[in-house]
Amino acid sequence: LSSAGARADCVSVGPFIDPAHAAAANAQLERLGFTSRRRVSQDEVRVGYWVRVPNLATPADATNALATLRAAGFGDAYVLAEGEPDNTVSVGVFSDPRRAAEVSALVLKAGFTPATSDRLRKLEVLWLDIDRQANGGLPSLEALGTQPEGGLPYDMRACPVASPVGDVTAPANPADMPAGAGGAG
Repeated sequence: LSSAGARADCVSVGPFIDPAHAAAANAQLERLGFTSRRRVSQDEVRVGYWVRVPNLATPADATNALATLRAAGFGDAYVLAEGEPDNTVSVGVFSDPRRAAEVSALVLKAGFTPATSDRLRKLEVLWLDIDRQANGGLPSLEALGTQPEGGLPYDMRACPVASPVGDVTAPANPADMPAGAGGAG
């Protein structure tokens, strides 16, 4: 778990998008004898399995594919406006990989070649930073129990090293101090 910029005496568990899920995990950790702190972070996290029809030849092809997919029951499908390859129809993002596979099969049956991949988004999430116990023990992900419905998959990693707050080292030479920054007066 140790790497550059990480601490070996602490692990982070998360990410949590719901503060109630983080509180439940924290309560479970306390029952197991662990101390943890909540930390907010902006992270790129997997929010589900994205099914889409990418790289259609023209915008008209994308519009026609959208009409066909909506007629096949995919009312939430839409043509992507930007950020992805041109002429891509998004069919949906699914938390359950089996449901994503079922939707992909239906898209194929409708006459299109679906693509499925992890859908990532930058979200504000919570992490629980957990200190090692006196005996050196750390919790396992299994100790937290099953993930709540709609939660993100749990991950465990070394805690980040905190940046020093207000890192103000006094200059070695008092002549280098800014005017009015101390000294005899």
